[in-house]
Amino acid sequence: MKKTAKRILALLLALTMLALAGCASGSPAESPETKPAEIVNSDNLEKETAPTSEEVKFKDRIVIATNVAVGHLEINRSSTGELIMFNMTHNTLVGYDTETMEAIPELATQWEWVTDTQIKFQLREDVYFHNGEHMTSDDVVFTIERGVSLGNIRMAGITSVEADGEYGVIINLDAPNVDFLTGMSYCVAGIVNRKAVEADEVSGWAIGTGPWMLDEFYANDRTELKRNDNYWGELPKGKEVSLTYIPEVSARLIALETGEADVVIGLSGTDVEYVESNPNLEMIFQKTGTLIFFAFDTSEGPGANKDLRLAMAHALDTEEVVQICTSGYADAAHSQWGRYTVGYYEDLEKYTYDLELAKQYLEASGITELNVIARPDYQDEAIAIQSQMAKIGLTINVIPVESAAANASSQWDVHEQEAMVHGYGFGPFGDDCRANYYPGKNTNKAHVDNERVVKLVDDAKGEFDGEKRQAMYEELQQMNHDEAWYLPLYYRPDMNATAVGVGGIDWQNPGSICFADIWAIDEG
Repeated sequence: MKKTAKRILALLLALTMLALAGCASGSPAESPETKPAEIVNSDNLEKETAPTSEEVKFKDRIVIATNVAVGHLEINRSSTGELIMFNMTHNTLVGYDTETMEAIPELATQWEWVTDTQIKFQLREDVYFHNGEHMTSDDVVFTIERGVSLGNIRMAGITSVEADGEYGVIINLDAPNVDFLTGMSYCVAGIVNRKAVEADEVSGWAIGTGPWMLDEFYANDRTELKRNDNYWGELPKGKEVSLTYIPEVSARLIALETGEADVVIGLSGTDVEYVESNPNLEMIFQKTGTLIFFAFDTSEGPGANKDLRLAMAHALDTEEVVQICTSGYADAAHSQWGRYTVGYYEDLEKYTYDLELAKQYLEASGITELNVIARPDYQDEAIAIQSQMAKIGLTINVIPVESAAANASSQWDVHEQEAMVHGYGFGPFGDDCRANYYPGKNTNKAHVDNERVVKLVDDAKGEFDGEKRQAMYEELQQMNHDEAWYLPLYYRPDMNATAVGVGGIDWQNPGSICFADIWAIDEG
């Protein structure tokens, strides 16, 4: 596959999480040696600037074939499909620069921490919503108060918000939170219009201030957007974007190959060769912070036995798992942490692959059998681990379950699984570790309940000294290594493809790809 001249710019760090973020500038990470050199990788890409030549004609309509549907228009409870749309239709108070890992101005031109728990924002005065309403501090207050009442995760910890004049906003927190600005850069914290939402609680949330606005909406099928010609920033080159849900990957690829789609989201390692063989297509590997891992229920049953956990840790060959399950396109992990998340312990010691040591631990545990549940997208990993553990005499019973059943059986107050293969998309902010380690969280699949862990997580959230905070997070990762609550496997890449001549996509955007500035050259 040939790289176009537009794709030779490199960045300093790639940030892409399962999460939930607003549009951000991109930055690189090292390219894994397992990937073919000619494959375009998102960590080598900068969001491309549109050609300025007057001879270049841009497509009026761009079609993005997605593997996830937009199911509703309520911004506070968005998942992947909705995030793609809201990244295009809404703006947040602040953006996030993935190179500097700092908040940058968006709807707020500046801000200051008045105290460790109070922050004051100054808003832009030239912003209008899609319905023509002028954005003021009243809309921001309404957005945050409504988000807090509805349990918006990015607004957790806000105790009050008040207007400070027509373009000033003051937010008060219940405790110091170093990650507050990062969280508020996620598109689920996008500012909405009070008048629109109060008039229509179902679709009023779709009224934002972004460069694209909702035109037609067919739930779980197709979402049609049109350009917001009153946008306060630079206007997109195109006039329409269609987010079209096509569940079958083969059908998505056919749509891309025939020109019915300009972008395809959600491919697999088996599709790489097919895309590369077509000179009119480009394969994009989007490096992410999505960690696939093996979790024990450490509260009871076999998983409560530390010797068993360490036996598996030393018998686990993560590189082999990567080859078997991702055709070598993922990166093996050694820490239960997002690799682009604040606090990542890059120098954490890896488990030694030592079958004799593993057998000693297994004998000490007295355990010979373990039941492991795995939903469809993690069953290959479970089977690979099953084969590896057989080498030390441990029988792994792989129990296939549907996604809903896997989640239900591993809730914090439910203990129906002994162990499981699962995944979590880490965001860039350090406190996202809370999801995996904090008692009471349903995302704490290992059922970790440790007083020292609680103190580290809570103290780090309010620690403004970067070195002290890093030390806390490194201690936490070391604890998981020593206790083997979780066994990290690999960071899953997102595999996507575009037609040649498509650009302006922010592949590095934390949590979700951002298509707000997408453009496509019209070759016809």
